[in-house]
Amino acid sequence: IGIILIVFIFNLIFLLKTEFFTGDSAYFNVRYVEHLLENKRPLTYDELSYGGRNVLVAPLFYYILAFFKLFLNSFFIYKIIPLLGSLFLLVVVYLIAKEITDDKKIIFLSVLFTGFIPILTEGLLNQVSVYSFLLPVMFFMIYCLIKMKKNNIYLTLFIISSFVLPLLHQDSLLFVFALGFYLLLINLESMMHSKLKREAILFFVFLAILIEFFIFKDAFLKYSLDMIWQNVPKSLLGSYFKDVSIFEIIYKVGVLPIFFGVVGLFLGIFKEKSESAFFLSGLILADFLFLWLNLITPVFGLMVLGIALAILSTLGLITFFNYLRKTKFHKNERNTNIFMIILIVFIGLFMVLPSIGVANQVIDSAPTKDEVEVLKFLGGTTFEFSLIASTLNEGNIVSFFTNRQNFMDTTFLLAPYPDERLDDLNLLFATSSETKVKEISDKYSIEYIFFSDKARKEYNINNLKYEDGRCLRKVKEIGKIKAYKIKC
Repeated sequence: IGIILIVFIFNLIFLLKTEFFTGDSAYFNVRYVEHLLENKRPLTYDELSYGGRNVLVAPLFYYILAFFKLFLNSFFIYKIIPLLGSLFLLVVVYLIAKEITDDKKIIFLSVLFTGFIPILTEGLLNQVSVYSFLLPVMFFMIYCLIKMKKNNIYLTLFIISSFVLPLLHQDSLLFVFALGFYLLLINLESMMHSKLKREAILFFVFLAILIEFFIFKDAFLKYSLDMIWQNVPKSLLGSYFKDVSIFEIIYKVGVLPIFFGVVGLFLGIFKEKSESAFFLSGLILADFLFLWLNLITPVFGLMVLGIALAILSTLGLITFFNYLRKTKFHKNERNTNIFMIILIVFIGLFMVLPSIGVANQVIDSAPTKDEVEVLKFLGGTTFEFSLIASTLNEGNIVSFFTNRQNFMDTTFLLAPYPDERLDDLNLLFATSSETKVKEISDKYSIEYIFFSDKARKEYNINNLKYEDGRCLRKVKEIGKIKAYKIKC
């Protein structure tokens, strides 16, 4: 409870620094929930995205937020509810760690590791992220499998979760492969496993595949196997599913979970034959496979890896403290307490401080008041179906604050010609030719351009190169944030 309160306060401090959200997808999620409440039906066609396009998403996350929005305000729904979901993850880690050991110090350290994994801060803080629900449910299902016995409540909870997980997000298919690797590992080790668990796993595998196919059947029919890359533009694949360096893993997952987690992984598999270790090993194998094949983003992949290693660190810490008890160092209880303090200091240095740095970056990436003011000006002075061009990662932000059509955003699945649009978008910001600007604006009926700090940094320019020509008329400027109307 103490750790949960500390992590809650830590996140709340940063959430209160801005009234806005971080990331383009956050504003798509908010727009979806608002549409659900206003129209009493899911958003299947988005008039504002790409100038109008079909939308295909797993819907449960949006229904949950919409339900709470009926009686709670926006701050609580979009900032606190996702935070509470991620805090439930700490409860799940505690429960799994408690199945491995009764040593309260070790359980405490494992939960503390999880609470301050930097990549969790990067992926969940202030982003209205579905992963705030997906990750706790995924690891809760592992806990249910560990506890499962014939005709008990954990079987019921696992079955309920089997419906919930695939309805949250398509990345739940990672867990399908994780359970497949688990069955493979225990068969290779000739370990006995109950028929009930095997049947529960097979039930989930077939149900998850069926649900995902039912939700995304139109995308499967349109893209076939290419659907697994979510229609991301080919020029973006290298950065969208970028390779992760070993130094980035160490920094974002944390030195301590990696060290104790890897030790725990080998001990749990080869020495202890721990069922928890086999479940988490299957998850780690599936995670690396999906990262290697570019099937999940590095942020989600590293979040799964970090949590799995934090739980496995329980086994590593058990071995470490058992060794410590055999030394003269342990004979003095004061020495043991000193060692615990040293470990907590290391957590502060190698996990809490990086988490603070990452949290500041996340909050700094949220839209500024100047940007929002310019966007609201465009929303109040343009025609209803005006199309506004911005950087790729601001498309949904533009649509949210202006209630106008964006040229392009990061919701790529079923988006019309994202490769061609991205090339034209880059040309629109980078070119100095007014002829090219006219061609692109005529091609897509672009009427306005939103020029933000993100555009300045992304394209390494201080102004549009054709700003002083005949094509543009500046309609709003606050500081370095500008909005233009295309005249040509």
